Amino acid sequence: MEKSELGLDTRLLSDFICELNISRRHVTAYPSNHPVIVTSVGKVLRLLRQLLEIQPVLTIGIARDTLLIGDGFLDRNNPLYRDLARALFGHGIAAISFSGELLPEELQRFNEILCLKKEEVRGRGGVEAVVAAAGITHLQVRAIDYSSFHATDEEMLIPMERETGELWEQFIHGLLEGTLAPWGERAVAWDAVSPEMMAQALNRQLASKPGKSMASYEQAVTDFLRNMDRRGTGGSGDGEALDRLTACISHLNPELRRQFLISTFSALPGRQDLAEELVQRFPSEVVLDALDQIGASNSSLSPVLLDLVGKLAAHAPQGGMPSQVTNRPVSLDQDLSDKLAVIFREDDGDRFLPAAYQETLRTIVAIDGISALEEDEIAALKETLSSHCVETEVNAVILEILKELPEDCQPDILRRNLLDLSGYFLEMGDFASLATMYDRLTSLPPTVERRVTALTSEVLAVFARPEFVAEVVRGLAFWGKAKYDEIRQLILRVGAPFAGPLLDALAQEQRMSLRHFYMDCLQKMGTVTRDATLARLRDSRWYFVRNLLVLLRNIDDPTVVRHIKRLSHHPHPKVRQELLKTLLHYQDPESDRLLHGYLAGKDREQRLMGVQLAAQSRNPQVVAQLLAFLAKGGIADYEFELKCAVVKTLGEMGHVDALPELVGLLRSRNLFHPQKHAQLKVKIVHSLVNYPPSWVGYLLDELCNGDNRELAEAASDVLHRLKGRGA
Repeated sequence: MEKSELGLDTRLLSDFICELNISRRHVTAYPSNHPVIVTSVGKVLRLLRQLLEIQPVLTIGIARDTLLIGDGFLDRNNPLYRDLARALFGHGIAAISFSGELLPEELQRFNEILCLKKEEVRGRGGVEAVVAAAGITHLQVRAIDYSSFHATDEEMLIPMERETGELWEQFIHGLLEGTLAPWGERAVAWDAVSPEMMAQALNRQLASKPGKSMASYEQAVTDFLRNMDRRGTGGSGDGEALDRLTACISHLNPELRRQFLISTFSALPGRQDLAEELVQRFPSEVVLDALDQIGASNSSLSPVLLDLVGKLAAHAPQGGMPSQVTNRPVSLDQDLSDKLAVIFREDDGDRFLPAAYQETLRTIVAIDGISALEEDEIAALKETLSSHCVETEVNAVILEILKELPEDCQPDILRRNLLDLSGYFLEMGDFASLATMYDRLTSLPPTVERRVTALTSEVLAVFARPEFVAEVVRGLAFWGKAKYDEIRQLILRVGAPFAGPLLDALAQEQRMSLRHFYMDCLQKMGTVTRDATLARLRDSRWYFVRNLLVLLRNIDDPTVVRHIKRLSHHPHPKVRQELLKTLLHYQDPESDRLLHGYLAGKDREQRLMGVQLAAQSRNPQVVAQLLAFLAKGGIADYEFELKCAVVKTLGEMGHVDALPELVGLLRSRNLFHPQKHAQLKVKIVHSLVNYPPSWVGYLLDELCNGDNRELAEAASDVLHRLKGRGA
């Protein structure tokens, strides 16, 4: 089980933050008395009480887009952490403290405050005032104090040297924050607290609440030593701080003293020099008492402590010789040596191992061979232990129960669980489970569906709610490409409720990948997008209207033609071009009139576009216009591009009326532009692959046997392709 710096179970802490964020969002999605909100708040409080078994208060710091526990940030890449951090930071909250006595109605009122607009909260005097006015006493917030921020012209800020007693002050501060003053009050001045006074206070605290505050005490010692380790030893201030620490520990009760010693040496991995300096400052009886406690309780020692004690044992006096290290009496040193010998005696190792652990080790040793699991197998097993996996399996069980609903089953209980799970899966980004839930609820056997109509109607209605749809669409940017396929499947299953929101997102999206995603989903949804698309044709954004025409063409519904014709006078040429493509696709007579205007117009770009679009027309007059372009003698830059486009379009049409003009070009010459004329001939030969073989076979044979090698190779290639098609 992983632990945070404060001794908290990291998985339990993560679950708490996730459930807290879910409960906040439920307030916006459900009425205040809805069972989903009650259930969600209950989960939060259960997790909070588990977290507070080792400390009275949980305090979380708030940055703009991350959360802080102790001295460290939580996972900055976790989207749920970021979401909660932004919500709290947006209301000016710098820290939030949870008490174990927090009531459900207090948490719900706090969530309702977070749903208020920032301006409204500021208008009521700020978040602290609003929380106090709501009667919330077991949850405290600390607002951001902007007066503490100052501007400076310095390019780099260098911390000032610390005063001699500051380390000791930090140590006391850690103890007070941990237990003696849970909300951070300071009853005495720092310099007035002596080591003896602090030890007495800790002894009294342990006597009144045995075991409740140990983790916070250990954390205070850990932070104290780590700060000193980072600064380095040797200064007079550090020596004084170490003297105060050892004096405080010397006056503690034996049990509390043992805990402090173990915590002290555990905080200094790799810094044996500092550990030795600490031991030298302890009276010998303190070390002996600690060893007695360790031996009596079968406690394990940290690697640093083992190394240190081993080094001391190596320097222990032999026989009755006086100690060369200190001036302690020989009998005392001999006592210490005897105790160390017991600990390090090779044949007495079982004394320091629990019986159950020893039995497990013997069982492992007795096995002939142990097959090691692969890393992916270990990861798969760990995944089955996650709380999310449990929720997924619960969902599967409920859906299976619905499939063959027993007579005595209460659908209302299943309904509440499915509603709760739908909100949970949405928060966790598990769109695959949401799609599964939707599929199973819409495919129940008719006999079962009649009995649970109320259940299925209410749960399926969640998938059509605007806030649900909006959250799924936002999830594309929030969760990234890894979730694209899951979200696509969910959207295609639910269908119509997503049409409008996807179109609105398409109109505003700047990223091409997401625009392609929206277009793909809308096209696959088919005719369900028709009305929502037609309703937006008057939009002022030409690029959006152009995409709407693409959608209307791809849904293949001829009834849209009468609605889109009004765009024939749209001010943007690309919209008019897309309109022409769409009308040609539906073979509307109006398309020939528009196409003729493109081909006969003076605008070169439009004429070229008209030639490219003409392949979709079956009007003989269009073919005649294309042949007229070929008959013109010029072959300069634009004329060459135009004629190449005409040859390509005629080839796509495969109209045999074009063959005489094409044959005439193949047998002609151009003295002014021979290279461009030769290139045009090659393009003509390649286009013959789309004409009836019986009409072009003789011509291809003639070209293969001709003197022009380039045309012969092109003709041979076309003949090979025609034979490959079975012509």
